[in-house]
Amino acid sequence: MIFGLISDTHGSVSAWTKSMALFKKANCEYIIHIGDVLYHGPRNPLPDDYDPKRLAESIVEADLPVHIVHGNCDADIDALLLQLPHLPKVVFEVIEGWKFLAVHGEDFNDEKELATFGKRFGANAILFGHIHIPVFEFQKNGIYTINPGSCALPKGEGIPSIAVVQVERRDIRIHFLDIRNGEEFREEIIKR
Repeated sequence: MIFGLISDTHGSVSAWTKSMALFKKANCEYIIHIGDVLYHGPRNPLPDDYDPKRLAESIVEADLPVHIVHGNCDADIDALLLQLPHLPKVVFEVIEGWKFLAVHGEDFNDEKELATFGKRFGANAILFGHIHIPVFEFQKNGIYTINPGSCALPKGEGIPSIAVVQVERRDIRIHFLDIRNGEEFREEIIKR
């Protein structure tokens, strides 16, 4: 199973379009969007090609299923535009026996708190967004914390990024991709 991991599009149609092309090239079966989908937020600049309505239409019309988590910049009206009954704060997925918990992350102070939350659900990995920086860390409690970064408003090294996650019974491979050129800038492997 291969799925795409994206976060913090903040209304950028061009970031979404570039990301979708990479997800299709990687043969992803579906996408998990970890929140902050349409609105740029009061503390962020406007991203390139900012058009929340057009982005909502693109997501609804996407060739791949998109599972969406509610982020701190998402509003109730966003679910209506995305043709969903609501945007959940938590999504739990089990793939090949691996357990993933997806949350945006704004309710937690750091990756350690996220991992503690993930442990309550028996997760192997917690997928989060919010900080706009790619993260892959193994926490002391045995949970991996994974953040694809932001494809639209990156922070840190400034790489607009997504992740492609390959899940098999024995291992998980996470490929972090730069959406500007499609190049992998980091790969991580989790083994049972």
